[in-house]
Amino acid sequence: MSIPSMSTFSFFSFPPPHQNLHSTPPSIPSFPITHFTRTPSLRKTRGSIIHCSTSKFGNFLHLQPQYKPQTLDFDLPLFHPSNDRPRKFDVIVIGAGPAGIRLAEQVSSYGIKVCCVDPDPLSLWPNNYGVWFDEFEDLGLQNCFDKIWPMACVYIDNSSKIKYLGRPYGRVSRKKLKEKLIEGCVSNGVRFYKAKVWKIEHQEFESSIVCDDGNELKGSLVVDASGFNNNFVDYNSKHRNHGYQIAHGILAEVEHHPFDLDKMVLMDWRDSHLDNEPYLRASNKKFPTFLYAMPFDSNLIFLEETSLVSRPVLSYMEVKRRMVARLRHLGIRVTKILEDEKCLIPMGGPLPRIPQNMMAFGGNSGVVHPSTGYMVARTMALAPVVAGAIVECLGSTRMVRGKQLYDKVWNSLWPIERRFIREFYCFGMETLLRLDLNGTRSFFDAFFGLKPHFWHGFLSSRLSLSELAWLSLSLFGHASNRSRFDIVTKCPLPLAKMMGNLTLESIVSSENVEDVHALVVAVELVGLVVEEVLLERPYALSDSGQGLPELQVVDPTELRLLVTKAEHVLLLLLLAVVIASTVDRRRYREEPVAANIIIELINMAKEAVNVVATLGMGVVAVEVDQPGGTAEMAEGQHNAVERINRWPF
Repeated sequence: MSIPSMSTFSFFSFPPPHQNLHSTPPSIPSFPITHFTRTPSLRKTRGSIIHCSTSKFGNFLHLQPQYKPQTLDFDLPLFHPSNDRPRKFDVIVIGAGPAGIRLAEQVSSYGIKVCCVDPDPLSLWPNNYGVWFDEFEDLGLQNCFDKIWPMACVYIDNSSKIKYLGRPYGRVSRKKLKEKLIEGCVSNGVRFYKAKVWKIEHQEFESSIVCDDGNELKGSLVVDASGFNNNFVDYNSKHRNHGYQIAHGILAEVEHHPFDLDKMVLMDWRDSHLDNEPYLRASNKKFPTFLYAMPFDSNLIFLEETSLVSRPVLSYMEVKRRMVARLRHLGIRVTKILEDEKCLIPMGGPLPRIPQNMMAFGGNSGVVHPSTGYMVARTMALAPVVAGAIVECLGSTRMVRGKQLYDKVWNSLWPIERRFIREFYCFGMETLLRLDLNGTRSFFDAFFGLKPHFWHGFLSSRLSLSELAWLSLSLFGHASNRSRFDIVTKCPLPLAKMMGNLTLESIVSSENVEDVHALVVAVELVGLVVEEVLLERPYALSDSGQGLPELQVVDPTELRLLVTKAEHVLLLLLLAVVIASTVDRRRYREEPVAANIIIELINMAKEAVNVVATLGMGVVAVEVDQPGGTAEMAEGQHNAVERINRWPF
C-alpha cells in the first residue's frame, strides 16, 4: 500500500510486480537527512504516461518524467562461463532486487559460494520505498535514507480530524541501500552473472538453470528472488485470488503545496476534491483511494494516489483521474516530473507449496503484508533468518542437501506460527475489501487510536498470534458504532475462511500428512460453512435509496451483545489455533481421530457464525425498525446468548 503504500508483492512487486529499472537523474537534488530513531514501510514500482485534458492548474499527466536510467559504479566480480570452472555453486540467486541482493549478501558472509544472476545487476531500482525508521535502524540500515520525517499524519475525513503518528518515517535511498548491499556481496566473494534465466531443472541433490545465452549453471539450492514475472515457483492453489494495491506516484517540482515539511502524509482519505466530479465521487465511495505524500521542501514533493486493496484491481486511469482532481483541489501545480511510477501489488493469495526444490524469496514468496502491501523492511529482516537455515545445511561438514535442505530453508521462512499469523493478515485484507469509504475511514480512525504497540506491530508484522487477537478486541472497543456494525455484518465470511485455512494448515504442517481422508473431510466441511452457513442474506437490507444510516445504540444491551459476539468469535479462533498447534498427532495415527478433531473445530466455527448472524440480524432489525420483528429478534438474541453461555470458555 501504500499504507502508505503498504507496498508490494512486492508490489508487491505485485501480482505482478517486478520490472524494468530506472533511477533518479543527476539533476534531482540530493535530499537532506534528518536523524531520528524510528520508522519503515514500503513503496513501489513505475509508471507510464497518459494524455488527458488540461485543468485549471494544468494537467500534469502530459509532462514527461526527467529521469534517466542509472547504474552503480562498481567493479563487479563477474562470472564468465567460457573461462571460469567449475560452473557449480552452493547457492544461485535469481534477481538483483532488494530481496535477492540482501539474501546473497547474508548467505555469502558465511563463506557459502553464491552466484547472483540478473541481466543488469548494477541498475538502480525504480521503486520508491518508504519505511518506518525503527525497522531499518534495527537492521543497521539507518544510513540508507534520502530523508526522514519525525512523524506521519493521517487525514481521516473532510473535517479537521487528523491522526498524528509519533513514529519517524523515511524515504529509502535506493542508491545508498544498493551500494551497501553490493559492497557486502563483493566483499564476501559473490559472483555475478549477467543473464536472464529461461529454464530450471531439478535433480535430487542439485538444480540447473539455463540462461538466455544458452549457458548452464548448477547449484545445490536455487532461490528465485525475481518477483512475479517468472513461473518457477509452485503455489498451493492455481487460483490465487489476490487482492490488488495499485497506485500512481510522481516525484515532482511544484509551485507550492499545503503540507507541513516535518510530517509525511501516510494517508489522506478526504474526498472534497471530488465534489464537482459526480462519477469519480460515486466510484470513490465504493472503492476509495487515498493520497500518500512525502514533502522534501516547499517545491519538491513525492505524491501518490493509492488504492489500498481491491478485487478486481481498480482501473489505473481511474486512479490517475482522481489524483488530477485532488491536486487541482489542493492548489498544487506541477511544473516538472522528476520520476513517475505505476505501483501494482498482489496481496494475500496462497503461499508457495512448502517445501519444494525451488526456494522463493521476496515478493513471490508470500511475504508481502496482505493487509498493507509492506514488504521491503520485512524482507531485509527475514534474509538473515533464511541465510542461517541455508548455512546450517550447506555450511556443515555433512553438506545436507536435497529434501532435508528444502525442508529446512522453507520452514525457516514460513514456520507454522508465521503461517497462522499470515492467515490473520489475510483476514484483515478480506475485511478491508468489504469496506466502502466511510467504513474505511472509521476503521483507520479506530486503528490509529490503538496503543502504539499494536499498530506499530501490525504494520511491521511483529505481533504474535495472541497479540493480534488482543488487537482485534481492542480495535472493536475503539471502533465507532458504524464500524462495529460493519464488523458484525461483514466479518463472518472472512473469519470462517481463515478458520478453515488455519485448520487445514495445521494438518498439512503436522507429521500425520498421510491422513488424506481427514484433509478431505476438512475441505468439505469448510465448504459447507462457506456455502450454507455464511450466506450474506441475513445481513441484506432493502434499498431505501438513502444508504445505511449510522447505527444508533439506544440500549446498552445491544452494545453488550455485539461485544459479547466479537469476543467469543475471537476466543473461538484462539481455541482452534491452540488445539491445532498443540495436539500431537503422532499419538493419533488413526485417521478417524484426526478427522474428529477437525469436525469439532468446524462445528464450533459454524456455531459461532450462527451466533454472529443471529446477533447481527437483531441489530439490523432495530436499525431499520422492521415492523413486527422486534419480539422475534429479541428472542433470537436471547437464545444466541444462551448458546454462548454454554460454550466451554
